[in-house]
Parts: sequence; C-alpha cells; structure tokens
Amino acid sequence: MTSAPFSRDVRSDSERAPRLLTWVSLALLILAVPLAINLVRSTGVERTNLAEVQRMRTEVQQAQTRRNEVKDALVFARTDAFTDYYARAYLRWAKAGETVVVPTDAQPAGSWLEKFVGKK
Repeated sequence: MTSAPFSRDVRSDSERAPRLLTWVSLALLILAVPLAINLVRSTGVERTNLAEVQRMRTEVQQAQTRRNEVKDALVFARTDAFTDYYARAYLRWAKAGETVVVPTDAQPAGSWLEKFVGKK
C-alpha cells in the first residue's frame, strides 16, 4: 500500500548536489555578513585607537619637555645668583652698605630749578 502524501522522493546524488550546494552557500553567506560588519567596525575602532595613542604620545612628549624646563628652573632657583637677583628685583632688599632707591609715580611738586636755585 502506497499513498502519495507519504511517498519518499528518491533522487540521485547528482540531482541533490546543486541543491545542497545552494543551501550551504546560503548558510555561509548568512554567517559571513555579521563577520564582515564586525571587521569593518573593528577597523574603525583600531584607527581611532591609533589616533588616540599618537595624541597621547605627543602629550607625554610635551609634558616631559615642560618637566625638564621646570627642573632646569629649579636648579637655577637654588643658586646664589637667583637669590641675589630675586631679593634685589622683587623684594627691594640691598646688601650691607647699599641704598635702596624706589621710584614713585608721584608728580613733581615743582621745578627742580626752583628747588635748588631758589628762583621762580
């Protein structure tokens, strides 16, 4: 007893091969699309990371240069020449026997000739 709905379709291997190849190709394509998208994204992320690394290297180089400048200034600040310069220029100190002259912004009260000669 054979019934049509339950009959098995018997095909030869040569007839099934193209159909199997089509399904395998379709499955590989479905798997390849997310991998390709991931590759593109990771390439963009890698490019961004490399730019960030380059920016940070430049920043580190600038910081090292600034640190060296500060170290040189500190070495100079510890010398007697700097101490003497700072005391004279900013603190208006003088050594023993010297006189400190501090300029003022006041206008002269009169003519210098009147002051020294006494004439008007």
